[in-house]
Amino acid sequence: MQLVRYAVKRCKEKGLLCWLYDDDRFPSGAADGLVTRDIRYRQHFLLLTEQERGDCCPDRQTFDAAILAGQEPKGWFAASYAVSPGKARRLEQGERANSGERTRYAMTEGDAHPVTLYYEIAAEADMPCALGIEHPERCEIQWNGKAVSSRDDGWYVDESIRRVTLPGLQKGRNTLRLQLMFHAKTNLENLYLLGDFDVLAQAAGNSIALPRRSKGIGDLTRQGLPFYSGVVSYHFCFTVDQAAESAVCVPAYEAAVLTVTCDEKPLGQIAYAPERLPLGRLDAGAHRLRIDAYIGRHNGFGYLHNANPSYRWYGPDAWRTQGDAWTDDYRLLPAGITAGILIEKGTESYG
Repeated sequence: MQLVRYAVKRCKEKGLLCWLYDDDRFPSGAADGLVTRDIRYRQHFLLLTEQERGDCCPDRQTFDAAILAGQEPKGWFAASYAVSPGKARRLEQGERANSGERTRYAMTEGDAHPVTLYYEIAAEADMPCALGIEHPERCEIQWNGKAVSSRDDGWYVDESIRRVTLPGLQKGRNTLRLQLMFHAKTNLENLYLLGDFDVLAQAAGNSIALPRRSKGIGDLTRQGLPFYSGVVSYHFCFTVDQAAESAVCVPAYEAAVLTVTCDEKPLGQIAYAPERLPLGRLDAGAHRLRIDAYIGRHNGFGYLHNANPSYRWYGPDAWRTQGDAWTDDYRLLPAGITAGILIEKGTESYG
């Protein structure tokens, strides 16, 4: 801010106009909604109508006062004009158009419009849940027909995605309804239903199921975790018949990285070929192995309805699909350890 103040000061001294362009460093563009959070700074356009509109303020001062009072007026009255073929003149307050002239009313109107999002969720049992949402303070939230406070109690994955506690899933059909103002500087972001449950993902609609506490080797998206993008821990027990230098090999997995712990001792990571990590010299007897798989973010945050299987670029166009580029099915990527691991002892391997 010191540099900005200096630039403004020097411009004033030289009689120059000073413009604040873009958001220096980060974020860029809409500045995460900070600039347009105040309706006064959003885009407005001039609307010419045949009749006065009752939902606009009589002047700019009244508009600003309504904003400061927490209201969201549509705009403000600018002027009225007497219009005839080929000419127009501004009418003074109380003046009427002459014969042969038509009165037109000019007023500003913001580009914000209310948008309602509606979801139905099927659940096989009562379960606690929460909503992951950006800027909950800008939304009216209803869960199963009842208003829910938009006050958040933490965040999910990223501090921009706030966590709002919901009254809970009920067995059968549940509804989520959100209303927000949408304009040129806002986006409709993803919502995340959070909780300890399994999800059965299908094009006809998802359903919520009680969680299976034990997951196994294989694609996790087919084991109730289609959209999960966190850490999954795998626990193994194995026996060594005689002391020897050993190693673990994970030949097939779909994760950003694996971390390995043997007998409560962290040993390192597996991320590259040959997908092998030494365990050191293990004594004869039973041992415990834990492998943590750090699942990628695609299934939780990526483009899931892009029908092009070779599309790998993450950008706005990845979500702007239509026609044969769109599919109702979920295009999920496999996740987790997808084949059995090997414990190697010397030159021998044990599955």
